[in-house]
Formats: sequence, C-alpha cells, structure tokens
Amino acid sequence: MELRPYEYRDPARLIAEVAGRTPLTEDTAYVVLVDRPATEQRIVTLRRLRTPALVDDYEDARAELYDVMQTLPIPDHPHPLDHSVMTIVVRPGPCVFGPNESCWFMAWRYSNHLTNAYSGDLILVTEHGWCDFMTYEAGHSPVMAA
Repeated sequence: MELRPYEYRDPARLIAEVAGRTPLTEDTAYVVLVDRPATEQRIVTLRRLRTPALVDDYEDARAELYDVMQTLPIPDHPHPLDHSVMTIVVRPGPCVFGPNESCWFMAWRYSNHLTNAYSGDLILVTEHGWCDFMTYEAGHSPVMAA
C-alpha cells in the first residue's frame, strides 16, 4: 500500500533515531523536521522545546510551536509538500494518549504556523515504551531515560 506524503514510513525507526541523538528525559518535548516521511524519512533537524511535556493548557505550547516553525529549514515551495513535523512528548505514566496529549494537538491546531510542512503527528514516550498516535505502532524501546 502506498503511503500518503504526510505518513511516516517507519515510526519505530524514527523514534530510535531520535533516541540515538538525544536522551529522552522526563517532561521534555521535541519537534523533529522530517524530509519525505513516506519514502526517505530523513531527519533534517531535531529541536528540544522550552515548553515541558506536561502542559495544563494548549496555550502553554502554542506560541512556541509557532516560533519554532518559523525557524525550521522548510522550503518555500508550496507544492508538493515534502516535509513533516513529528512532536515527541516524554512523560511518566501509562503509554496511552490522554488529556496532556490532547493539549499538544490543540496547540498545533491553533499555532497557525502557515509553513509548508505537515504537522500534528505525535509520538508519546514513557517509562513503558512509545506509541505513535497516527499509526498505533508501539514498542517497548526506546523508553524515557532514567
């Protein structure tokens, strides 16, 4: 089956590559710019956000997401879009999506970044493993760093 341009070819490989580049410590969040996620799935840049992973309101992350998107090396050409942004949220607890992750989705929804990249996908990492919201792929490794 052919993937849509915004779908990730291999979320397990993506989170393993991120974990190889930076420790996934408790209460951190990252934005990963990926070139051609459905085919090459090449990480262009990885940014740790100032906003902690645990947020009470989507406004806590919205402005920073906008600011970060303005500084990422995303090409100006409008079509076809060939970059996507993955958000990685690292927090303790069960590896299931809940109110905290809902705040992150709302933050993306209202960030109004107007860049030429897909956004809104999220991988959750806990001490139990990881889970990708869009594909439901999950694994026991990597985990939140001790």
